[in-house]
Amino acid sequence: MMDEPTIEGIHRAKESQRTVNAYHRIFKSDDGKRVIDDISKVFGLHMPAFIAKPDGGFDTHHAAKRDGQADVLKHIQAKLSAKCEGDGIEKPKKRKVIR
Repeated sequence: MMDEPTIEGIHRAKESQRTVNAYHRIFKSDDGKRVIDDISKVFGLHMPAFIAKPDGGFDTHHAAKRDGQADVLKHIQAKLSAKCEGDGIEKPKKRKVIR
């Protein structure tokens, strides 16, 4: 059995949907697609996280930086994979008061 939605839960869901819709409006536009393409080229997922140093080791700071950069693109992609829809999520139904 699912709990009835609360006013606070509905508010959070509406705000979340509004954010998803904003990502779609921005990044699905021609300019937004150009920005995503540029971010992908400069900081994208295809870039290696570990780069060998001359001594044969790896630069862990560079790897952490690369992971952080890739996470931004992953976040944008996750928002774009969410469904873009209206934010008019229904209010909770009033419970009948039994007296």
